[in-house]
Amino acid sequence: MEQTTNIIELLKDNSFPSVTLLDGSWGSGKTHYIKNELEGALKCEFETHTVHYLSLYGISNIDDFRDKLISLTMTGNSDSSKLTDMLSGLIDNAGRFSGEKGIGGIINGISGAVKYKFYSQLDEVILLLDDLERVSEDKTIKDILGECLNLAETKNIKVIVIANEEKLTCKDDIEKVFNDKVNFSYSLEEVALILKDEFNFLLNNNLYNELVFQIKSTQSTNIRVLKLSLIHI
Repeated sequence: MEQTTNIIELLKDNSFPSVTLLDGSWGSGKTHYIKNELEGALKCEFETHTVHYLSLYGISNIDDFRDKLISLTMTGNSDSSKLTDMLSGLIDNAGRFSGEKGIGGIINGISGAVKYKFYSQLDEVILLLDDLERVSEDKTIKDILGECLNLAETKNIKVIVIANEEKLTCKDDIEKVFNDKVNFSYSLEEVALILKDEFNFLLNNNLYNELVFQIKSTQSTNIRVLKLSLIHI
């Protein structure tokens, strides 16, 4: 897709920190595009970088965001409980060798130091951060955007934020953080083919032709709404 070429060119441009916005409306198929095209293209183009996808939905503050990034890059899973498992050995040792009442502070100090070390070593990564508009607090959104800019400025890290810009209120931060914006949409024909692949078990030729007719007559490219319609056939 043209969007993939544009994104790669923006990430290659060293004139500005590599933080790019992929903007698309709800149900437009952004996540499908990321998983089925963009991730693979980025891995081929930037062979020295590791590509990681993270949904920002449910992230409550900047520390939560950092923990998920650490867990994602160290364990391959954004579930921060995995990071806790990695630290459990150190914490257990601290508990065995100290009987002092201040053990809680020791444990917190150890886990904090280890997490800081992991985070400071974060490098040569491409981050795909989805669902920014689903972060509930504007302050957290601003903090995440600021952190993305800092990572791109100080590390060999490239960031693609995927969001529905229309739903974001922090317009000034968007202008300051992103080197550019790539607008995303599938054509009517591409939407029909995506649905055909996913519902191949359901769509015979007649139903598929009817689906194409309905998509073109309504000019609808909202994949989520169309999927719901097919599920209820």
